[in-house]
Amino acid sequence: MNIFVLFSFLVTFACGWLNVEFMLQYAPFLVTHQTGNITRIALAVTKGDFLLLWSLIGVIVAFIIGSALAGFINPKGDMNFTNTFGIFYIILSGALFLFALFAGGGYIFILYGAFLSGYQNGFMTQFKIRVSHLSGISSDAGIELGRFFKVLKRRNDRNKKTSLKALSWSFGFKMISLGAFVGGAIVGTVLTGVMPFIIVLAILSAFNVAIAFIYFKAASILRAEFGRRER
Repeated sequence: MNIFVLFSFLVTFACGWLNVEFMLQYAPFLVTHQTGNITRIALAVTKGDFLLLWSLIGVIVAFIIGSALAGFINPKGDMNFTNTFGIFYIILSGALFLFALFAGGGYIFILYGAFLSGYQNGFMTQFKIRVSHLSGISSDAGIELGRFFKVLKRRNDRNKKTSLKALSWSFGFKMISLGAFVGGAIVGTVLTGVMPFIIVLAILSAFNVAIAFIYFKAASILRAEFGRRER
């Protein structure tokens, strides 16, 4: 399971990196956080800026389609460690660089960034892990912390030690996830300041491809592990 935990942190890191690249280059559009885009839709309606309105709607739809692809790949529900996820991740990561190279960084590239983010998030959500929604991760961390103190107050609970250990692990996982996202954003910001944008995206695409191969290894181990449990 440790290698899958590493994989999830790396995907979160990549999401933070991807998000900051689009924030720096294509504000006000966001590709990983649709809450911001939906808020800007309300502002666009109020101001009568219908070009921005429809542009933002397009980004949200692209994100949903990316998530839909993840759901289409895994119709069986949670904990289905299919290699198809990794194969599509490689294809979509490579296409990120190609879109940047040939689409000239226009609106279609923004749509593709949202599509890729939707796939990443939809992919990991099926394993009950958030990778791009910091509000959700922060809320989950707060819930786990509250449960920890609730269990800590219990007396004569035979499972108290086990429950506290599980809650501590879950809380720590979510806090590291927050740090991974911030770390990815920092790396993206620093690289963008010293390299051409297209080179940074080439590095990010290669990083995502490498992550996919870590997923293949993790999925192989976990399929074997779940197979043994079922037997």
